[in-house]
Amino acid sequence: MEYIKLLLGIGMIIGFVWILYQNRNRSGLVNALFRIDNVIIIIVGFYLIITAVYSLAL
Repeated sequence: MEYIKLLLGIGMIIGFVWILYQNRNRSGLVNALFRIDNVIIIIVGFYLIITAVYSLAL
């Protein structure tokens, strides 16, 4: 289960970076970075990665 959480977190961060890369021309980088859906993706992705690494380390 922890490996799945780790892979999902990494996948979400990679997906966020891809979406941010695709939207950089449409709007400014700062505008695309602080959209609410992007902020939620960042928070959830890092949460999944941190909790999975913590559980695997113990």
